[in-house]
Amino acid sequence: MKSLGISVHPQYWDFKKNCPKKNCPNRTEIMQLISESLLQYQKRTMIMKANGEVVTADAILESHQLPKSKVTIEDFLTEHIQRLKDNGKVGNRYWKSRARLTPEGKRR
Repeated sequence: MKSLGISVHPQYWDFKKNCPKKNCPNRTEIMQLISESLLQYQKRTMIMKANGEVVTADAILESHQLPKSKVTIEDFLTEHIQRLKDNGKVGNRYWKSRARLTPEGKRR
């Protein structure tokens, strides 16, 4: 399993039951996160079984990962800058460098 991004102090964790103790702060929220995560894995397992796939821990984890594409830094930054320009969210430096000066030396 992957990390849920939370940590529980050992004094609040029941290692026999593998869950937070009753006196754990935010126990309800932690239990909800754990339950939601387990439910997602159970759904993936059922889908894989229904599709006749081999169900292993690695296969379940891989089934939810997004495909990775190889992109150069230059291509990524070029696309990102173009999206910013298209959305009118380019920073001040870009617009100041594009501004034209009047004959008096002031920006328009």
